[in-house]
Amino acid sequence: RLLVPLWLPGATGAALRRGANLTPQHADGQRTYAEFLAARTGGAADQSAGANSSS
Repeated sequence: RLLVPLWLPGATGAALRRGANLTPQHADGQRTYAEFLAARTGGAADQSAGANSSS
């Protein structure tokens, strides 16, 4: 696979090279996306979403 470097000039390119678009200390959350959506919309998180049921 060919890899081509992409030069981004200016302040945006400098910020990306510094890693400003990344989270500090590799912060990882503990809640699921369903829980995040429930908190944002005021609904209940559906814990069965994406789970394989054997029934």
